[in-house]
Amino acid sequence: EGLKYIYRHPKLRYQVFQLMLTICTIYPLMVAVFRVFVQSKFQLTQTSFGQAFSFPALGSMLGALTFTVIKPKHPERALMFGVPLVCIMISLLQAFSTLSLTVFAMTLTGYGLYLTFASLTVSMQLAVDEAYRGRLSSVIGMGFSAIGPIMCFPWGHLADAIGSVNTIYICGLVFGVGSAS
Repeated sequence: EGLKYIYRHPKLRYQVFQLMLTICTIYPLMVAVFRVFVQSKFQLTQTSFGQAFSFPALGSMLGALTFTVIKPKHPERALMFGVPLVCIMISLLQAFSTLSLTVFAMTLTGYGLYLTFASLTVSMQLAVDEAYRGRLSSVIGMGFSAIGPIMCFPWGHLADAIGSVNTIYICGLVFGVGSAS
């Protein structure tokens, strides 16, 4: 019944599609593929690896603070900034030759990713009828706790087969083209 409700409402259907697209492409990229890419490119120690991967979280925290301070009346408008920022940073990531620039790109990716997630989840919760709020929350939760982690497997497998740089490009392309439609 909840899925039928989402399907019958075009704006909500688009928002769920965009959220699932982001979860299916960018989430596994951040969780699995970036780690292999950065480790193999810069030969990090465990300490420097931990430090480097705290920066996407810093970007997400800055995104949360931005969203909190701005308190947008139309949260879906943050998509117009978050989605292109993620696409640009993903496409530039492999071009950086220093760890500092790479980490900076990862920070901005985390920032754009948070804006995308917050924009979608907040605007969906504002648009849904109260009777379907729990069902929508279940779909969102399923995306983050099940679909995102499951998608690490195919993207990780692809990275093993064609390399992490090519996989990063493909993920960014799928996300960008899917977001534009």
